Amino acid sequence: MTEDILTPDEQLRADILSICSALGAMEEYQTETEDILTKYAMGDECLSCMKDLRRFIRNDSENPEYQVLHLLGEFNIMSSDLIPIVLVNAEQSSEVAERLILACLELFVPMTWPLADDVEDNEEADGNMRNLHMRYKLALMTPGVLEAALSVIIKPLSIPYR
Repeated sequence: MTEDILTPDEQLRADILSICSALGAMEEYQTETEDILTKYAMGDECLSCMKDLRRFIRNDSENPEYQVLHLLGEFNIMSSDLIPIVLVNAEQSSEVAERLILACLELFVPMTWPLADDVEDNEEADGNMRNLHMRYKLALMTPGVLEAALSVIIKPLSIPYR
């Protein structure tokens, strides 16, 4: 009996997909007036999953191919998970909601970080990275996202300098 052995690239893809799937998903629910609406429902380990993604991105920062960032773009994590998580938690005022928004912001930073000079100069290197950056930045313009980010970061910024 032979076991299927995954290559390192396939294993990375499986790991990232598993983490992204555990973040949460859009769910339909019925209101009292019988209307069917959709709302993002976060997974039980949403915050831990975002920490894992941040660790994968950090470990991938030495890789000139940006495999993890490519996978996150392929899985459309920005629009399908991170933006909805920010918007759902912007409606709440709790420490957990703020922490979830901050965790999303911590992922937004490396995902929208400027491309390295060697990638920008090499047209063939990756046109997809430019497209991903453009999609990410458009997603950040979703109404409510920047307001939620500002409301969370204004608290630490308002502490007087000692």
